[in-house]
This record gives sequence, structure tokens and C-alpha cells, in this order.
Amino acid sequence: MAQNVIRVPQGCPTVEKAMALAVIFSERKVYTADYPLKIRLEEGVHESGPFFLFSQFITIFSQM
Repeated sequence: MAQNVIRVPQGCPTVEKAMALAVIFSERKVYTADYPLKIRLEEGVHESGPFFLFSQFITIFSQM
């Protein structure tokens, strides 16, 4: 995974699946403020229900 980024929808089809994948990754590796895990929302409409961020070192951002 390049630069600790999960891409939605290119690498993972939905935000929910990206969050589930983030849980798996965080169980295998420690992320820090200097080396966070990122979920990148690429072009398109992304719908998601409420979810809980379990780590302060996961960032969700949009690429426009």
C-alpha cells in the first residue's frame, strides 16, 4: 500500500469497506502522527452511514 493510503473507490469500493480494511491494517501495524493511515475519497459520490474512528491516526480526505 503506497504511502498508507486506501483509495475509494479505486482500491476499495465503499467507505464502509475502507474502514473495515483500516481496522485490519491497524491490527497489523502501528500508525502515528508522522505515519498515519489515510482513506482517500476520489472523484464520485460517496455515501456512508455513521462510523466510529477508532484511532487518531486515521485521516479521511477528499481528492478534488
